[in-house]
Amino acid sequence: MFTNLQKTLEYEEAYSLKAKKEKNKKKEWEGSSAICFVYISRIENIKAQVQFEKALHFAESNNLKEEIVGSYFLGALVQIGFSNASKAIALLDVALPLAEKLDDVYWRESVLQFISYILQMSGETQRAIEIQKKTISIYKSKPLDSVY
Repeated sequence: MFTNLQKTLEYEEAYSLKAKKEKNKKKEWEGSSAICFVYISRIENIKAQVQFEKALHFAESNNLKEEIVGSYFLGALVQIGFSNASKAIALLDVALPLAEKLDDVYWRESVLQFISYILQMSGETQRAIEIQKKTISIYKSKPLDSVY
């Protein structure tokens, strides 16, 4: 996936075609987001931005709520590639209430952790700590099981 871009693009196209035939919109989104990750890893930020926009548009037009959150997360990763922490935080600020509304622990935790990381790297340690405390409080209210 990260060594041969042409093969990756061909694989994504095949994956997406299969998902379309199966009428599986979530898998179609996965294919699109995978390409975004590839561009991010290759530091092809402009292509990553275009792919993020496609993934977000696809998720929104198909009302894929978890994938909309995932798209905003992707967008934040792209903005980090552009060294634009404020835009990354802005995208995550959109994603967080969506994840909370879904009551999706994975996405809520991922978004909070990413916000905290960006704040810490930006020198806003106290705000990062407050977010970490919020994350810990989420887990304190959960019963112990293999997930938590």
